[in-house]
Amino acid sequence: MINSLNILIVDDDKICRFLIKNLLKEICKDLGNVSLEIIEHADGAETVSYLQNQKQSPNLIVLDLNMPVMDGFQFLEWLRRNSNHANAKVVISTSSITGFDKKRAEELGVNAYYVKPLGKEHLTKCLALAGAKLV
Repeated sequence: MINSLNILIVDDDKICRFLIKNLLKEICKDLGNVSLEIIEHADGAETVSYLQNQKQSPNLIVLDLNMPVMDGFQFLEWLRRNSNHANAKVVISTSSITGFDKKRAEELGVNAYYVKPLGKEHLTKCLALAGAKLV
């Protein structure tokens, strides 16, 4: 299990990024054994630019689907074609409740699909998926 995590939050909504980031920090503080580095981006294009300069994938990407410039699906398609990051763990955080979006996300290899707002329970599962030691 990993005690230091690098997490990307990709969402055009500043408030959603703020809430996710602060809940993750709160959970890690309660655990007392996980340190976080959180990087935020407002769309998929920013994240592509960032990842193109990274040799190693983050432990987890928390991704919104509905964003300007490059949406979550376009980003996932790029990610899965990129040899350096094709196996990155991705959790969807979206307002979309349509079965079509969930199915498409699953076809693109997401590890979990959550409808906003994300709570502590969802984000604790995200940390476990990222490799955090939760005990």
